[in-house]
Amino acid sequence: MGKSDTLGARITRMAEQIRARERVRRPWPPTLVAPEADWTHAGLRCLLLPPAYCDNRGPWNGYVRIPPEHPLAASCYDDVPVEVWGGLTFGCLDTDGFTWFGWDDQHLDLCPRSAAAETEALADQLARLGDALS
Repeated sequence: MGKSDTLGARITRMAEQIRARERVRRPWPPTLVAPEADWTHAGLRCLLLPPAYCDNRGPWNGYVRIPPEHPLAASCYDDVPVEVWGGLTFGCLDTDGFTWFGWDDQHLDLCPRSAAAETEALADQLARLGDALS
């Protein structure tokens, strides 16, 4: 029992550290590369960063910003009950107090729909959750 209890405690500590890092406010979106698209869908800001964000060889990255009053604001992205290609892979608070959640296309298969459509699907789900949980 000792080893599994130690492992369980370590996993819990690691999860708490990850959640704490996600609550640190930082400038977002990054200013190193211009977004491919920046638009509003379902009342939420959406952002699409091109592969250039990952040295011209990486995946598309889609992000959605929710306001501080949204019930899921400042949540760990692992705790957000949405379905998006490959799952959520990013969450952070920006310097204005908004929370960004994101996904990427760096998986075995390419996303079956466009990156913009996948990002809008994420925005739709976050908007519905905001209404349902308020």
